Amino acid sequence: MPGIHAVRAAQAQPAPVVDDKAAAAAPQQQAPVQGDLLVAGARATRRGNKPAQVTGPYSGLVELAAKNNGKFEGMLKTQSGEIFVAITLPKDKAATTEPVIYLDGIAARHGRAGRMAEPLVNAGHTAIQIYLPWQGETLDHYKKTHNDELPKNDAPSAQDQAKAVVDVLDALGVKAKASVSGLSYGGAIAFACKAYYPERFDKCITLCGYTQSVMCEDESTKKVWDLVHHTDKHPAASKETAALLAGLNALCQKAGVQPATCVKHEELQRAYRETTKVGLDVTFNGTPFTDFFYYFKPKMDVTGLTSLTMGIDGLEVIELAKQVPEQYQKDFFTVCVPDDGAVSNTSSRAVFDAMPKAGGFVMCPDALKGKHDMVSADPAFAAWCVDQIQTGKIKGDITLKPTSGNS
Repeated sequence: MPGIHAVRAAQAQPAPVVDDKAAAAAPQQQAPVQGDLLVAGARATRRGNKPAQVTGPYSGLVELAAKNNGKFEGMLKTQSGEIFVAITLPKDKAATTEPVIYLDGIAARHGRAGRMAEPLVNAGHTAIQIYLPWQGETLDHYKKTHNDELPKNDAPSAQDQAKAVVDVLDALGVKAKASVSGLSYGGAIAFACKAYYPERFDKCITLCGYTQSVMCEDESTKKVWDLVHHTDKHPAASKETAALLAGLNALCQKAGVQPATCVKHEELQRAYRETTKVGLDVTFNGTPFTDFFYYFKPKMDVTGLTSLTMGIDGLEVIELAKQVPEQYQKDFFTVCVPDDGAVSNTSSRAVFDAMPKAGGFVMCPDALKGKHDMVSADPAFAAWCVDQIQTGKIKGDITLKPTSGNS
């Protein structure tokens, strides 16, 4: 997540849902995907003869993608709305090989995140990439089909997004377990998926996963204020912005609350939302960072980013981790880069430490130092980490050597 997360007081999260009977009895067969589940215009090309009948818990994915040259990219109708999904199959055993879901960061775009698929597939995994409500192509499609209007749920919670992932699997006919991975914002949602639906997911692999509002960290208020004020070359750094921030502080003082609890007050929430939007605009449109931002030119509309940010401001992954039953802790894995500027290594470590039986804490080599968006920095290495964890080759508390994977 960009280092401008904000600021909502930690809201109480429901306890993770645990269904031991369901967890012990994952079905071995699934219903084929029905054609009416697909939105008209889904992009796929049909080549060759109709594939032979296949069986296995993931045969529906094969029926959908194999007849389209092993890939599917398009909108899928789900209980959470129409969601953009990309599926890529490995050459062999796709019907019986547990798929790996990848959830991208807050500013998800398939043109960028899609680079994770090829190395995962080359390693023998089915790659399922899901672009959640208010993200990337899913948001684009919604606006296109709703006269440029925005979705009504303008602050989807981690639970909302986790349910959307489950709804995608249901629409695809996948009832057996899948592993789920995610970068930054997507890491938080991946964590929520496993915590709230342990019977539907196998391993949870977070890549530089969001852990908590920066407002919950020491001097975090100063971080947000500095981010906005110290951008004098960007139009957002204006007297109007300064007045907005000053007004937010004044409103907090008048209400007798700290900025971190301001979202409990309607007027403060409006001011905070606008402040968050400015900070996101500065981060994504006013800073010449790496090639990550190549995918957002011309100027990016940060409305969706603001809604996603507001939606998980109340999520404290550390507190959620404390609720994970011991029997599922072994399935949680944390991957970090040294000196992550967006998610502190300290908070990532705290999530791992909150689960005594956690599967692993993996620190990447110094070559990725400070590269929060490790998928843009080195998609092959990010996929390698996921593969090594998925196949059980990496576990425990380790620091990877410079020669590991493709780094």
